[in-house]
Amino acid sequence: MVRYTNNSKRWEFDKEAAQNFLSGANDHCLRQGASEDKNFDAKPTSSKTNSSSCLCIILLAVYNAEKYIKEQLDSLFNQTFQEFHLLIRDNQSTDQTLSIIQEFSLLYPGRITLVHSPIHTGPMENFAALIDLAGSDYIFFSDADDVWLPQKIEKSLLKIRELEDQHGQHTPCLVHTDLKVVNQDLETIHGSFWKYAGLNALEGRAKLISQLAQNSVTGNTICANRSLIEMSRPIPKESIMHDWWLGIVASAFGVVGRIEEPMILYRQHGANAIGAKKSTLWNFSIERRRLFRTRLKLQAQCFLARYEEILEPDQRETVNKWIEFMGGSLFAKSHLMWKFGFYKTRGSIFLSLADLFI
Repeated sequence: MVRYTNNSKRWEFDKEAAQNFLSGANDHCLRQGASEDKNFDAKPTSSKTNSSSCLCIILLAVYNAEKYIKEQLDSLFNQTFQEFHLLIRDNQSTDQTLSIIQEFSLLYPGRITLVHSPIHTGPMENFAALIDLAGSDYIFFSDADDVWLPQKIEKSLLKIRELEDQHGQHTPCLVHTDLKVVNQDLETIHGSFWKYAGLNALEGRAKLISQLAQNSVTGNTICANRSLIEMSRPIPKESIMHDWWLGIVASAFGVVGRIEEPMILYRQHGANAIGAKKSTLWNFSIERRRLFRTRLKLQAQCFLARYEEILEPDQRETVNKWIEFMGGSLFAKSHLMWKFGFYKTRGSIFLSLADLFI
């Protein structure tokens, strides 16, 4: 638990404030029972937001983000839709990130909650902890180094409500958008990240195998409804990334909507946690696939263990065959590859050849 003190001009641990906040956390934006999580401490940077006005929450994971976070925060608070609460989890930053957050908390009182990680973790763990706190109807995910275009929230909400009208609010729904790839100065590298990376962006009742084999949703574009978040969490440590896991769950049990218009300036600056990878032969090399082989298998095994009883028979078979494919012989993998389509859409021949021999 941390608080900002005017005397020391820094964030300090505040046990009493932590107890008061978490014991009375009936805010619609923050999930009740958050105090049961032993992995973090939390405190609002100012008075809590009005629950009646908090339709959605934006989860922002930060670490030493002083260079770009101001531009991102400006873009959030300049959205055409403003009924959101911003929940930030700092991952042991050592620069001026917290000071910048404090400046914005004073400019937008009651709109920002800061969560302080007691240990330094990876980005997946950081977002997983944030997901455990989120309690609003719709959840967005934000990186600290991007810039959101003004209608990003508005258009995502319109799309996800359209999906809920068609399939019901209890259906897990995920909406994702294209991005414009830009350099550190926000100059355009490519107008479409989907085309740049060779992604076949998920839509509709997406095939489960498509998301098992390749993450086709980009985390910083996601809008998820309450049903998807509740069905997906806790995000397991075996998942490769939180967005990949959300995409798998949505593909298996829900519906995916996509907005083909880029809604984010996806900044590339050499220090991205993930970053935009151009679709090339190298990206489908044997070496690169070998690095992911074990993690892909563990992620699928974890998914099967958690959801096996509620998967449809054909889905259960697909996941089991995918796990088998991860460790099969050359002959077995050849058979499974062409029967179940275990390859990416773009560059599939290179991936297929690589997977057969590793």
